[in-house]
Amino acid sequence: MCSIMKYLMVVFVMFSSAVFAQTNTADKQELAQPQEVLSVLEQEAIQILLYPNPFKTTFTVDAGYEISNVKIYDFMGNLVEEANPNSIYFTMGAQLPDGVYTVVMTQKGKVKTQKIIKEK
Repeated sequence: MCSIMKYLMVVFVMFSSAVFAQTNTADKQELAQPQEVLSVLEQEAIQILLYPNPFKTTFTVDAGYEISNVKIYDFMGNLVEEANPNSIYFTMGAQLPDGVYTVVMTQKGKVKTQKIIKEK
């Protein structure tokens, strides 16, 4: 079960407990009913795989939804590669020297950051 669902269940249980606890002695003939949650913000988990990690020549980006932008930064924070693939499956990193990189990907307006290593 994803962490957001667990969080929502905990919030609902805490909220329901608070509603039941607020009943006073005059209300004891009636059963306290939990209040209905009017809305919940749903957060979609961004599912993007980068493999292999570490990589030797290129790494593969594999996503469930189209990725609109990818930026790769070196350990000093310099932008070393950028692409607008508009695809769910592609490779990158062929021109990168050995090192540790941060890959920043945009998918459906949401951003995911992941570390990747290029080695000999």
